[in-house]
Amino acid sequence: LYDYPARKKQSAALQLTLAEELPYYPLWSPRFFVVGSSRIAVSDGSRPAWSSPNWLWNADKWYLTK
Repeated sequence: LYDYPARKKQSAALQLTLAEELPYYPLWSPRFFVVGSSRIAVSDGSRPAWSSPNWLWNADKWYLTK
């Protein structure tokens, strides 16, 4: 569409449809799986958040349990 008002109208309609049909559209996703031992714990008593993209943020506080 070379007609700017028509293109603007079509773009608005498309964005409305996407907002209704897709609550969010992931722009990035890790392309790897993280596997960790159940023996790994964090010094505050929690476990690493393996499913988080920031799973290494507190690796300096990890330790192995028996």
